[in-house]
Amino acid sequence: FSGYSGAVLVYNHFHDVCAFFPLWLLLFDRLMQEKKRIGFILMTGFMAVLNYYFFVGEAVFLTIYFFCRYFYDGNPGAIKRGFARMGRALYCSIAGVLCAVWYLIPAITYTLGNSRLSDTLMGNSLVAYDEPVMLLGIIKNVMLLPDLSGLNSMFNAGYSRVSGVGGYLPLVSLSCVIAYFIIYKKKQNQDGYEKWPARLTVTVLIFAVIPGLNALFSALNSEYYARWYFMPILVMSLMSALVLEDAIGNRDLTVPLLKGNTVVAVMIAFFCICAVLPAINDDGERTILGALKNPDQLLCQLVFSIIMTFIFFIIIWFVLPKSKTGVTMACSILLAAMVTHATMFVFGESLVDEERKQGFIVQGIKGAEDIVLPNEDIWCRIETEQDVYNYPMIWNRPTITAFISTTSSGTLDFYHGIGLNRKVTSKLGVTRAGARTLFAGRYFLVENGKFSAIERIGRVEDEDELTNFTLIGECNGFDIYENNYFVPMGIVLDEYIKEENFVESKASSATLDRLLMKALILDDEAVEKYGYLLKEINQPDSISIHKFAMICDERCETACDSFTVNKKGFAAHINMEEEKLVLFAVPSDPGFKAYIDGNETPIITVDFGLMAVCVPKGEHDISFEYTYGNVYRDFADRFLLNKK
Repeated sequence: FSGYSGAVLVYNHFHDVCAFFPLWLLLFDRLMQEKKRIGFILMTGFMAVLNYYFFVGEAVFLTIYFFCRYFYDGNPGAIKRGFARMGRALYCSIAGVLCAVWYLIPAITYTLGNSRLSDTLMGNSLVAYDEPVMLLGIIKNVMLLPDLSGLNSMFNAGYSRVSGVGGYLPLVSLSCVIAYFIIYKKKQNQDGYEKWPARLTVTVLIFAVIPGLNALFSALNSEYYARWYFMPILVMSLMSALVLEDAIGNRDLTVPLLKGNTVVAVMIAFFCICAVLPAINDDGERTILGALKNPDQLLCQLVFSIIMTFIFFIIIWFVLPKSKTGVTMACSILLAAMVTHATMFVFGESLVDEERKQGFIVQGIKGAEDIVLPNEDIWCRIETEQDVYNYPMIWNRPTITAFISTTSSGTLDFYHGIGLNRKVTSKLGVTRAGARTLFAGRYFLVENGKFSAIERIGRVEDEDELTNFTLIGECNGFDIYENNYFVPMGIVLDEYIKEENFVESKASSATLDRLLMKALILDDEAVEKYGYLLKEINQPDSISIHKFAMICDERCETACDSFTVNKKGFAAHINMEEEKLVLFAVPSDPGFKAYIDGNETPIITVDFGLMAVCVPKGEHDISFEYTYGNVYRDFADRFLLNKK
């Protein structure tokens, strides 16, 4: 119940990890101290399944924790015991990971092709943050009530907006942690004041301020994340609890606590001054508060932190020395934790207006049955505008748009191949008529009246692009626009373009994807095997929107007679005049196997990351089936047997 949990309130799956990690750490302690192995092994497997992204950072922290606490204790034979403990931790960790291997193999296979893994820190970015205010932002969000995710208020490092920076401890902030260092340094012989918490705190502080070390918790990803702060917060809580317990009825510990709380008070005063420094706002006018982002949030943080710090001063001076039990302190901490979360929750909730909340309930959660589209017998994908990107997934409808970080490598390869950036959002601008049509995108749903701002779905370079959509109706608060160039799933093309020729095409970035409806994009291997079936286009040029419309009419004639999605994958029926490749705009994935009339056939990767099969002349039933068994076999072939 720290500020971290409030800062990441919008990410429900973060809180699962926060809840279970302390249990994993406890079982690790029992492994080291009592040699109890089974609990740690099983919990390791559970944590890997719970969230494989966080598992990477947790493993890094556990390694730091081990070296700070257990590797060397300063007693005779410490090195020998340290290596023995390391071996015990290593083989139990491996055993735990093997317990979860059934889950980790698909997860690894699914994410290895993600461009965010290969986008790592380089050069000076490994040792220093690009934005100098980043360090001040870290200090502010650890000492004060932190920013809500996505809503920076001050020290607005652009890449820290959704990073999860937050480490505020309710009521005490860093006061008790600072007091712990003072007490330990003076060696006041207080029971429980060990060296390892101080050593670990200094270590994680170094990791936090050096980008390269911070990135270890996210597999060296270049995006800045501080989503691992919930782990050192546990140690900070331990240090705070030890100090507060010893301070009950002990006037001697009042001074270290007062010094710690004074440091926090001085930093709050510093941040108050920073908040009113003169600056130039976006309109070029000199202002005091106008240059701040979300000033209401900052005001709430400062007022809240000032009140909490003042209350803690009162507790230190008047309550702790006179207490005989810890009941008063425990109740104060409990109340402070509740107030901290209530403040962040209420403030965060106030940022979402009532109309938007009602829209989410009525249109999103309960709106599936109310979304009625024409021609529902023909399978298609839909799109939604940016405020409701994920509604189609709630409705269980195929969609082009989605706000989700983890997606298949085929999707990422496709986006990269046609010159679009895809990190957390799948979306196609209004000018991307080719990609939209290729994906069988038929309907665009926009909240009533919003489509007049056409820039919401992309920049218009040619006024003719506005003819892409026709308003055909309305349902449940959405205007329904139809893509005038819709082509059903499963198409046959007569021409191909080599990947390098496509990339070097003279077509503009806004029209490049129209070539996808004219020709298949093949790599050298596919050209060697199947190039004889198609005519090559060596120097592809731009395709006008009028010519594109004609091409789409031709593709409709070649599309599959039927296309259905089932629990195993998808199936289609087609009548071929001659042997050709049939393209399905579905991201390539090792879990798929393809069958023609029940006989397995090779899957060809085309258009950078989509799937096609070679279908002979005549009528045929085509099916694609997805099983995890295929994923495991592919993993074994590539990583264990070293096959391509």
